[in-house]
Amino acid sequence: MFDKIVIKLVLVNIMRGIGGYYLEKSKEKNIPSVSIPHGTLSENFDNYDKIFKKMMSDAQINKNARCLAVQSKIAKDFVKAFNIEQDCIESGNLIFGEVTNVKRKKIVYAVTLKEFTSIRYSGIEMYHEFLDNLYFLDDCAKKNNIKILIKLHSSANHCFKDLKEIFKNLEFTKKKIDHILKYSLVTISFSSTVIEDSLYSGVPVILLDRWKRYKHCKAQENVKKKNSAVYYVTNENDLIECINTIKKSDQISFKEYIFEGNAKLNIKKLMQRFLHI
Repeated sequence: MFDKIVIKLVLVNIMRGIGGYYLEKSKEKNIPSVSIPHGTLSENFDNYDKIFKKMMSDAQINKNARCLAVQSKIAKDFVKAFNIEQDCIESGNLIFGEVTNVKRKKIVYAVTLKEFTSIRYSGIEMYHEFLDNLYFLDDCAKKNNIKILIKLHSSANHCFKDLKEIFKNLEFTKKKIDHILKYSLVTISFSSTVIEDSLYSGVPVILLDRWKRYKHCKAQENVKKKNSAVYYVTNENDLIECINTIKKSDQISFKEYIFEGNAKLNIKKLMQRFLHI
């Protein structure tokens, strides 16, 4: 393909396998290329965190790419913390979810659980933590009369029916994240990419870290402070207090975490940058 077609630009969001080869070939042929991370990259807060986030970035950044797309200010903090030397383009959102006119009705829990071969301990929920969190949220939903929608990771979809049977006070879904965020009041997560999907959809985020081992990105820890875009909690009382604070918030500012603009416009600008169209 590279020998038979005049390729002017290579964009890759999976850095290994065939995607990695595209970048390798583009470097060999001096074709402009951009790596677009498919997950959330963020700064580290301790040495263990640094090891984990560097490990995760290896699958999202390829040294053969001429440029790196920095899609959010969370990713910008990563670039600074890890001294990334590639040409970094503050592209804004290119591939994350981006929903408008959110109706803010449901509490969404986005699960970080992955298949065994993809587990990285520090910033990913273990299977037993995933189950424990479901018991925890099931109890919270019952005691506080709140509705919590569980967005399973694809690796757990085969358990969908069983989980619905076990956790009677929770709602489960396999629907795409864009559909779910249309009705989301807040997203609860440990480290899922849904964090950036949510922020670019104007949905605040609660980082739930019951084992006090991992903070995904900088976050507000005062759960009574209104209008923050990202909060960090470790227990039930703070979680419920935080949800109530978000319900009372009417001027939530997301500018600390995301760039202005929208994906359609950002993609157009990226094309213009390289193709002069």
